[in-house]
Amino acid sequence: MSELLETPETTDLTDEERTALAGIDRPDLGPDARTRWATPSRRVRDEPESAVYLTRIRDRRPAWHDASTPTAVAEAWSAVEVAIAADLAARSEFAELPEREAAERRAIGAAAVAGKDIPELTNWERERVILLARHAVLAQRVKAAASAYQDAVSASLPAWRKALVSAVEPARVEAQRRFDGVAESVKAWRDAMAAAHAVDSALHPDDALPTTLDSSAREVVTHGVRAAAALDALLNSTHPVVRGSYLNRDDKMRPQRWVREALNETHSGASQLESVEIAERFTVTQMTINNRNEHFRRDSSNNVDLTADELSSR
Repeated sequence: MSELLETPETTDLTDEERTALAGIDRPDLGPDARTRWATPSRRVRDEPESAVYLTRIRDRRPAWHDASTPTAVAEAWSAVEVAIAADLAARSEFAELPEREAAERRAIGAAAVAGKDIPELTNWERERVILLARHAVLAQRVKAAASAYQDAVSASLPAWRKALVSAVEPARVEAQRRFDGVAESVKAWRDAMAAAHAVDSALHPDDALPTTLDSSAREVVTHGVRAAAALDALLNSTHPVVRGSYLNRDDKMRPQRWVREALNETHSGASQLESVEIAERFTVTQMTINNRNEHFRRDSSNNVDLTADELSSR
């Protein structure tokens, strides 16, 4: 470890501040000691470390960490926020040094001109060294808190996943219920429109509006019908990824392989039905054959990441 030279400005620093001032500027990234002090650099800092690590810590926290957050994870993030606040306060205090020194100089000049006693002088170099050392310690505490937060997240993942997965299907059912209500309301509205149009036509048989719509109105209705059909297809899809059913597997199973095998089982049933159709002399369209061949090509490409044991088990 590099040594901090003894000066009048550094003799009364704490051991932790002295160690930090010697140049520690990054956390130990070893798997068993992520919160320990890192290897110091060879130079003494003359300004606080770049705040890039603060931005990274905040920006790299995913949005889903705010969903059903376990207590341990929430507490760990609170500790990170407290450490960041202390870091920012120390940076602000250091940034204020030039203005404080300038204000003291102005006070000294005014006192000298007025013939008054000169106020006690501040050792600004000593102040700078102490604030830099203090910030270096606080910066390391931010990194240690961020590392502890990642540990808390990793330890909470199994239970956290269970809680989030359990909320998926109820949310889909509620969305389906609301969609059904909207569809019924839209149908009632269109029925009311049709009835009102009919009575209006009966009242003015010689000047009734045609039942066909102009192009702009027809486009609006067409888009609405398509949107409703797409939403209905989304809510009622049986695809394991679209519906989210793949999440209900054992969390120790690899998701990509589970989905691949689930889709293969679906395709296997379709292939058996196709064999029956051929035997029964039903028509098998070229589209069916193309879709089948395309599926086999995708399945073959998906096998590249399987081990020999996995391939033999399929």
